[in-house]
Amino acid sequence: MNHRGTKVLETERLRLRPFRAEDAEPMFRNWVSDPEVTKFLTWPPHENVKATGQVLDEWIKHYEDPKNYNWAIQWKKTNEPIGSMTAVRIDDQTESATIGYCIGQNWWRQGVTSEALQAVMDFFFREVGANCVNACHDPRNPNSGRVMKKCGMTLEGTRRAGGVNNQGICDQTWYSILKEEYEKKKRPDGGNCTLCGKASSAQTGTAPMELNFKKAALEDLEMLTKTRVRVLRAANQLEDSQDMSEVEAQSRAYYRKALVDGSHTAYLVLNGETLIGTGGISYYTVMPTFHNPSGKKAYVMNMYTEPGSRRKGIAAKILDLLVRDAKERGIHSISLEATAAGRPLYEAYGFVRMEGEMELPQ
Repeated sequence: MNHRGTKVLETERLRLRPFRAEDAEPMFRNWVSDPEVTKFLTWPPHENVKATGQVLDEWIKHYEDPKNYNWAIQWKKTNEPIGSMTAVRIDDQTESATIGYCIGQNWWRQGVTSEALQAVMDFFFREVGANCVNACHDPRNPNSGRVMKKCGMTLEGTRRAGGVNNQGICDQTWYSILKEEYEKKKRPDGGNCTLCGKASSAQTGTAPMELNFKKAALEDLEMLTKTRVRVLRAANQLEDSQDMSEVEAQSRAYYRKALVDGSHTAYLVLNGETLIGTGGISYYTVMPTFHNPSGKKAYVMNMYTEPGSRRKGIAAKILDLLVRDAKERGIHSISLEATAAGRPLYEAYGFVRMEGEMELPQ
């Protein structure tokens, strides 16, 4: 392999870079002092900033080694490190890299870790010349496995009592991806790119799509209203003859109010001038609870992609935009109603089935 060391990597929201001595305070504050973050790791939470500084001093010494890969995950919005991603094992004989990562709770379930892992995988395959990138997690921490799966890794299996972490002796569930598989998933001239979810124009025999993910405004009122009616007809398998005038009027009134007062965010996906997808998220408040002291909640709805444009990553992009909108408002309680067709997408993103709720039928 052509070892390059901890090279700076850029993504849409992140900068992966070497750690610096001045990272001690935000590192301590954002993740290494949190027992929930370290629960399934091999090192205990740091007790003070001094301990974090000592760790950083040791890490920084090793950056001269081109085989050392230890990135700080820097959040571009604040320019603070919010987690780390490391090659915990490099095997030149098998041309493989084993990746470990952790990230602060405030950035969980936002696709941040998978965004960072995708960049690191690309770096190892394209620049270092690795043949295999792998990672493992404690089965009691399934969200870590979802990150690996989302990045295109294949489940290899579980090694029983194969490791030790802060919970004691533990099982290890392993995922991996080979360079050949990665290139096949990423290539632009054939097959679905399962890493980005898009089909190539060579595969579909159509012209490349020029997609515009537009955040809806009042000027889009009629398009939003008509699309809402189309979604409801499709979801409920309604005939065109079914009267939807009342639903249309109420939907128009809802959008007119909610887009102004900020209680709803919607995205429209346009291919040129043609609308091919949509999605929305509604905001509301309930009584405060122990797990949600603000009482603020969000509900994803009206997710729809035209049949001819499906399986190209459009719905995944809409979902990510909507979740980001909620997170930027400080709302972490996000739910949705999933159809059978949509459930795999939502589960891959990190949504889980809810228990303990009931509904009174109309």
